[in-house]
Amino acid sequence: MDPRSLADLERAYGARIGVYAVATDTGATVVHRADERFAFCSTFKSLAAAAVLHRNPLSRLDERVTYGRADLAAHSPVTERHVATGMTVRQLCDAAVRYSDNTAANLLLRDLGGPRGLTTYLRGLGDRVSGLDHYEPELNRNPPGDPRDTTTPRAIAVDHRALVLGDALPAARRALLKDWLVRNTTGDRRIRAGVPRGWTVGDKTGTADWGRAHDVAVLWPPRAAPLVLAVLRPPAARSPPSPDPGAPAAPGHRWRRPCWCQPCRGPVCWTTSNDHSVASVAAGLGRSPGAPSPPCAPPPPCAAWPRPAIQRWKSSSVRQRV
Repeated sequence: MDPRSLADLERAYGARIGVYAVATDTGATVVHRADERFAFCSTFKSLAAAAVLHRNPLSRLDERVTYGRADLAAHSPVTERHVATGMTVRQLCDAAVRYSDNTAANLLLRDLGGPRGLTTYLRGLGDRVSGLDHYEPELNRNPPGDPRDTTTPRAIAVDHRALVLGDALPAARRALLKDWLVRNTTGDRRIRAGVPRGWTVGDKTGTADWGRAHDVAVLWPPRAAPLVLAVLRPPAARSPPSPDPGAPAAPGHRWRRPCWCQPCRGPVCWTTSNDHSVASVAAGLGRSPGAPSPPCAPPPPCAAWPRPAIQRWKSSSVRQRV
């Protein structure tokens, strides 16, 4: 992938985009802002699950953890349904990785002794860069320039390579982590959307206000060695343009140009477009060197609004979450 394409992508979306990709057979890399700091958002959750797998015997995964309504954090689609019964450690790992459940992630962090416990585990992996300092949702309130609750594209990609493809976890635990990542439910519009058909993707997304849209993935092309890719995108540097400056404001999302590789063919939800900027990096990575950019249709409009309403709609605040 030509690094100039990444600079074009940044200009199109008005935001920094950090990328680190490595081909595990040749060691070839694609790097762009790979050592700059970005907020973790929810990408830490796969690392937290790995740390819990590492420090506990497999029998511990079937022990039940109880919690109350006071423990529920925003965006807890799984744990909020099981307050009365609690959940097993295995189920909490599944919920945190596959559904980005915030309460599940907090309970995993509690098992590790808090956010600093995860940082200690990462140091044991050789990661001297990443650090977690808060629980959900406070960790998403990371202001620009604050090193707390941050990682870099290179660091988080190397961590996932060690955990999913290396021997940082014993084989049985590694298989569990890989299964959760491959069956992730939150990444269909990000790296998964950009890779060629037939590729297997295991990923963990991270999202927060003002256009933060991350994805970290291990990719298995057919008949080829796996790749590891991290794409981290912080808040946009400028407000997204509205397709209709006179449109009334509506709650929820913002408008944005839908695609970096060809002119806009119509307005789309900005939240969806953030996903598309991440998918575009994966699409570029999946092309053969020198191959032309494939035609790229705009992403679908936000499913929360009927098309006519979307086309009349301006900007307001941005939704969070997975």
